[in-house]
Amino acid sequence: ANAEYYLDAFSVNGVLRCDDPEIELLDTTSVWPIIPAGFESSNESDPFSLHVPDEFVSRMVTFTVFLSTSEGYEVEVSFDALVGQPSIALVNDHGNGSSYADNWTDKMLAAGQVIDVIDPATATSGGLSIYEKVIWTTANDNNPDEILNQDERDAIAAYLDAGGRLLLTSQFAGDALDGDPWLTQYFGVEHDQDQVNYTNGMMIQGVTDGPFDGMSGAMIGEGSAQNNSSPSSMTPLENAVPFYHYLNSDAIAIAGCNGNGFLSIYAGFPLEALGTVTGRDTPEDIISGLLNWLDGESIVEPGNGSSALPTELSLEAYPNPFNPDLTVRFSLPQPGEITLDVLNMLGRHVATLQAGPAVAGVHQAVWRPEGAASGIYLLRLNTPGGTKITKALLMK
Repeated sequence: ANAEYYLDAFSVNGVLRCDDPEIELLDTTSVWPIIPAGFESSNESDPFSLHVPDEFVSRMVTFTVFLSTSEGYEVEVSFDALVGQPSIALVNDHGNGSSYADNWTDKMLAAGQVIDVIDPATATSGGLSIYEKVIWTTANDNNPDEILNQDERDAIAAYLDAGGRLLLTSQFAGDALDGDPWLTQYFGVEHDQDQVNYTNGMMIQGVTDGPFDGMSGAMIGEGSAQNNSSPSSMTPLENAVPFYHYLNSDAIAIAGCNGNGFLSIYAGFPLEALGTVTGRDTPEDIISGLLNWLDGESIVEPGNGSSALPTELSLEAYPNPFNPDLTVRFSLPQPGEITLDVLNMLGRHVATLQAGPAVAGVHQAVWRPEGAASGIYLLRLNTPGGTKITKALLMK
């Protein structure tokens, strides 16, 4: 854009820069013969181009364009752009006209995840199939009975029947679907009650011996959408596992279903209502935990309420990209001596995060690099049962 109180700009030359080491810039220059004062212009006819590898993790990337003119004027413009296809979709389904997409986007970015926001029309026309995981947030304060119409339920059913991973969050869905076998078939629960005692309904706590034992959250505080007016509870059935209950109550707030080839989670309140409160887990930690469960981590066998030991060796790091801290989680199917090291891309040792005997189960370590340069680092886990390696990108 060239403000009208500026002069015409002639022979504007643009050079694109990006510090992300996984992005290869191919055509980095673009030229505008003239940008008249008071007008905007694009480089659609002379675009920049770049290449990303197949294994590229979708994320927001910062680009900088250095602009100069024949008269010697220079300016730098930086902007963030989404690169890559996100693996997670958020279906923004609020029939009362409200939208919490920005709230979700912020929470997911804080958790190191980038999401696509789609509407119910896209979801019901086959738009879910390209995503590894789906978050469906829905409510209609004006008419709760209109929550999840038949087309929307059919779309969710088709996605899960194909082996999908879906998180449904709504404070009115249970009431709207009370007695509907669809809720039992795809989420393994029956609706229990509406409007759980509001004081208790402002807090959730991990079920004892469940996958989130020891965690807790609050539907108040910084970042809360403050839309938790009628929390509901549920009764988990044979193929479901209770995750969280409302504080000072046995009423279940969130449960997961290990279904026939799919995994699903139902939250009886809007997860966007979670906020940051001292002494409680952050919204991004709670949401990340739920999404990790949808990845098959820390699966609890339905009906027994106890955590099953991992059956496979696994290693993951998040958020990715990260700055300043990187959380590294790994699962050991058997005990033994292990080492967890950080290496640079040349294979040189940077840090050891853990070394020594470790019991079977899920473990976690944190890397806080000091003095490390931006770039890709390798996390290498050596165990008696094998070796796992994953990559993480430090962006300063």
